[in-house]
Amino acid sequence: MLKFFILLADGHEAYRHGLARALAAHPRLALVAEASDGAPSAREAARAEPYMRLARMRMPDLDGLEVCRLLAGLDRRLQTMVVLIT
Repeated sequence: MLKFFILLADGHEAYRHGLARALAAHPRLALVAEASDGAPSAREAARAEPYMRLARMRMPDLDGLEVCRLLAGLDRRLQTMVVLIT
């Protein structure tokens, strides 16, 4: 069965852990990384190359839009779908 690798970035710890549990319950989703801020999530996305990145729009360091711009500027074929959550 094909699995979709997900990166989750959210500065609100309780919300991030709850969403991680919900993702883990789905048989076709695999959480490959979690981050509490934009900069670490950008590094993880470049490393893990997930299928989808769920990111909170507002985070302490880099917000979701800034991370999208950063990932789009990488000199590689990173093709990660980004879903911004608020």
